[in-house]
Amino acid sequence: MSEEGERRKTEEAQDEVGRKKREEEKKKQKRRESVDKVETCSSPHSRTGGNSFAMESPTSFPVPGSSNRSPVIASNNSQPVQPNRSRLYILCCSVCIWVPLEEIRSWGESFDRLMKHQAGRRVFSEFLRHEYSEENMLFWVACEELKNETDVVRVSEKVRVIYEDYVSILSPKEVSLDARVRELINQRITKPSPDIFKEAQAQIYILMQRDSYPRFVVSPIFYKVANFKNKKKKVKRQGSKTA
Repeated sequence: MSEEGERRKTEEAQDEVGRKKREEEKKKQKRRESVDKVETCSSPHSRTGGNSFAMESPTSFPVPGSSNRSPVIASNNSQPVQPNRSRLYILCCSVCIWVPLEEIRSWGESFDRLMKHQAGRRVFSEFLRHEYSEENMLFWVACEELKNETDVVRVSEKVRVIYEDYVSILSPKEVSLDARVRELINQRITKPSPDIFKEAQAQIYILMQRDSYPRFVVSPIFYKVANFKNKKKKVKRQGSKTA
């Protein structure tokens, strides 16, 4: 092969690598844009106060007394309570959820408690997005929704979508599953059921708990939403004897 031919072949290979990188960046950007924005504020009338938490301010932030949709209030009782400085607002799925600060700080002590709270999952998802591993949460949530589905046709469709988005080795959002769990899914895929991904969901839950959660509880994102002043404060976690 001539020198000119080798040069062209090298340029074509470089162009192909560059094209693949650009496509991957576009996919990552779309995934970022698909995640709802998160914001908390120290009072229901402040969007950018000292406790604000958002990568980008939303165009509409529903607050008590406004003409927008009323916020969903998360508290220890079913009766609405008056706003005070110990409460924070977190934007979840375009709805402002009122969460006690004590509850938010408990997310740093218990991963189970974090995952049981809609706003907790939302904040944790924001952290995972910065770590480029938000597909773990997206997969876990999709499995939870599948378990509540009763229509046979919809179950079949959701199983197909989840498999293509998170299990297939061809997907850019593929989650990390071991060979045993993948084999179980492949054996069941011809007869879709709401619990087809049961073992896979449990495996990803443990992965997030052991791998991502320890970094989350000492991250700037959690310290900001929990209103901790600095990182010198030690957070007591499950199985920890230090406070």
